[in-house]
Amino acid sequence: MSVLLLTLLTGGGVALIFFGAYSYLAAAIDVVEVRLGRYALTAPGDVRQEVAKRGSSLSGAINTFVERQSFADRLRGDLQRADLKLTPGEFLILRFGAVVMGFALAWFIFGTPIIGLMAGVGMYFVPGFWLKHRVRSRERKFGEQLGDAVMMMASSLRAGYSMMQALETVSREMADPIADEIHRVTMEVGVGIAVEEALNHLVDRIRSTDLELMTIAMNVQREVGGNLAEILDTIAATIRERQQLQGEVRTLTAQGRISAYIITGLPVALAVALYFMNRSYISMLWTTTIGYVELGVAITMVIIGFFVTRKVASVEV
Repeated sequence: MSVLLLTLLTGGGVALIFFGAYSYLAAAIDVVEVRLGRYALTAPGDVRQEVAKRGSSLSGAINTFVERQSFADRLRGDLQRADLKLTPGEFLILRFGAVVMGFALAWFIFGTPIIGLMAGVGMYFVPGFWLKHRVRSRERKFGEQLGDAVMMMASSLRAGYSMMQALETVSREMADPIADEIHRVTMEVGVGIAVEEALNHLVDRIRSTDLELMTIAMNVQREVGGNLAEILDTIAATIRERQQLQGEVRTLTAQGRISAYIITGLPVALAVALYFMNRSYISMLWTTTIGYVELGVAITMVIIGFFVTRKVASVEV
């Protein structure tokens, strides 16, 4: 009976993960329509209802339910910042599939549902960490490109281009993600959204102090006038100095950040090694009551140590 249950759980988890992957790949087909829905001059509720109807009946029903929850807007914003072509409902399906698969595999390997439950809880957070990693990676890459983009805009303005033409030049000549984000700004302006509002939307999608400085300068210049090319040159120089300082800080704190991963990975690697070398010795952790307590305390302390070490090594510039 347990083998049949384990097979069903594993099959369900794999099926849900493949469904999430299929939804991610299939969404690229109609991504243009979804983006036009964002740019259209319609109410946000209408756009959300249209997105909720997409996909199969299962994903459509889940999307409809998720859109009513308070966390849907925040999750949708994170998915947009990570450039993932998934709806909040589809992301939750993917997360649930990871939980089921982690639970089934841990139960199969260790032979106890308690370990499977802990593995399932751990797998619940994995998609969220992956999403935040993609958001941070994309924003970091955007910040690295921003200095060159500002310089290109300043050069275009000196050549006689307007501000919108300078933005279009950046979207054509530079690589993603900055090319994609600037292209969205020009698309929004093209369908009638004010330039200031389109730039504010860009700031909402990309959390960057340098980007806020650039958009404020551009909006102020549109109101009071002035030489925007010289202003952008000054901003570009400031951005480059900040990036240089950030690089030095990351170099100095690299040891602390790597220590967080090593300290977290060592207990896990030791547990895996002991499992294969002396299974009867380490199996006391999940076959006795005191073992459950010690295992829970150990996992809690490792997690706390990881976040504390990362926080100590994190320096804001």
